Amino acid sequence: MVLIRVFWPAASFRTNPSAVNSSSARSVLAWQHAGLSAVCSRISFESSFYPLKRRLSGREIGECGRLFGFLESVLANGEGPFLFSRASLADFALAPTVIRLSRHNAPTKSFPRVGAWMRAVLTHSLVGEWMAEADALPHIWFDDYLPGEVWPDAFECEAAQ
Repeated sequence: MVLIRVFWPAASFRTNPSAVNSSSARSVLAWQHAGLSAVCSRISFESSFYPLKRRLSGREIGECGRLFGFLESVLANGEGPFLFSRASLADFALAPTVIRLSRHNAPTKSFPRVGAWMRAVLTHSLVGEWMAEADALPHIWFDDYLPGEVWPDAFECEAAQ
């Protein structure tokens, strides 16, 4: 319960009361759990840890643009750097999406608030601690990540271990 009190958005929007923040946060959390993984679906969370990353396709860049456009509008209503001004469960729930898209160099140049928000999420101490532990773990390789492309021998050896 303490975690919810600490990280649930309060009345921190300049223009919106707490009830709007709470319903917006619920929507963001529901979106993460109900299908946000469909954005760039071939970019799994696990692929964030691969030493060799493929480029995003044009379709995937378009999917990022739609997501980033929505997030940019949410961030425009707050005082930053997080979705609801200060770090909340909504930001942490989206951390896996932030990680997989940022590590695949999703373009944020047209979405400056999103770029700043992604950096804020990635540099938050809780996310940093989690990622330091996760980065040290062995990779789980998926054969369809680079279809039609040849994996370098070093990656094939590492995948077999």
